[in-house]
Amino acid sequence: MSTIHSFHKGTPLWHRPRLLPILAVLVATFWARPTQAAHETTPEREAWYLVKQRCYLCHFIDQQDVRWGAKWGPSLKGFFSKQDAKLLNGKPINDQTVAEWINEGSQNMPAFKNTLDARQVGLIITYLKGGFPNAPRQDGTSQQPTK
Repeated sequence: MSTIHSFHKGTPLWHRPRLLPILAVLVATFWARPTQAAHETTPEREAWYLVKQRCYLCHFIDQQDVRWGAKWGPSLKGFFSKQDAKLLNGKPINDQTVAEWINEGSQNMPAFKNTLDARQVGLIITYLKGGFPNAPRQDGTSQQPTK
């Protein structure tokens, strides 16, 4: 045991065979420039994914298509553009009341406050308002901008 210690005594750190790979990884980690990964999701894509994953099971988003069967909840197409529309609790439709509805749920809708953060709820609301014109439609195809 003492021969191992005496062998490394006075030997520079980079000459120690077991520590060389660790040292190389540390150097590479600290000198590497942070880059954006090519696979990172854009807000549009994330919003579409959230709507598809959390809303589409019970709501139509773009259209009512009998091929997909009946849905539990109302269609969300044009949800924010309906004049004088109200939520089932009687509150007006706006960002705040819809966010509350998504977070708290209702008798027929699950609450998402423990599974979605405020940013994700905001992305869903922006998607429903048409704020992502290039986001995919409910069938996964790209929306074509209207002229």
